[in-house]
Amino acid sequence: MGSEIEQKITELEKRIQTEPDSANLYDRLLWLYYDNEVLYGDPRRISHILRCVRWFPREKMCRTPFVHVDPKLSTDGFKEVEAEWLRLLSEYPNDVKITLGVANFYSSKDYKASIEVLKKFIEKDPGQAEIWLDLGRYTTDSKERLHYFLEAERRGAIQPNLLVWIAKSAVCNGQQKTDTKLSRF
Repeated sequence: MGSEIEQKITELEKRIQTEPDSANLYDRLLWLYYDNEVLYGDPRRISHILRCVRWFPREKMCRTPFVHVDPKLSTDGFKEVEAEWLRLLSEYPNDVKITLGVANFYSSKDYKASIEVLKKFIEKDPGQAEIWLDLGRYTTDSKERLHYFLEAERRGAIQPNLLVWIAKSAVCNGQQKTDTKLSRF
C-alpha cells in the first residue's frame, strides 16, 4: 500500500474523531479503503463500514460498493455488518433506503438475496421506482431485467443510464420496440 494513501486515511480518521457525525468524511474515507485492494478486508475498513451503516444507513454511500464486505476476507466483519442491516430492516421495514441498502449489501455476494429483499418490499409498496431499478440491476434473467427497468421508468426513476439499460435489455430480448412509451423521448 502506498504511504500517500495511508497518510490520507490517517488524516481522515483523525478528522472523524473530531467530526464523528460527518457522513462526507466517512464517504471519502471508505472510498480510499475501497479503492485499494490491499485494504479491502482491513479490520479498520470493516469498523468504518459498520459505523456508517449504524449512523448513516439512509445516506447514498450505504447503497454503494463502498460498504460491501467480502465474507471470504472477513467472515466476522460480514456477519456483523449483515446483522446491523437486518436489525435496521426489521426496525424500519417500510423504509425504501434501508431496503435498498440491504439489497446493495447482499449484491456483492448473492444477487438472489438482494432480489428477495426487494421483492418483499414491492409486495408492500410497489410504487417505489428505485426498488424496480435495483431489481433490474440485480436479476440475471434478461426478460425480467427488461420488465423491471420498464417498470422503473413507468414509476418515474431518474437514473441517467436507465434508457440505455432498457435499450440493451430490449435488444437482448430481441425486441425492437417496447410497449411502453418512454417519457424522456
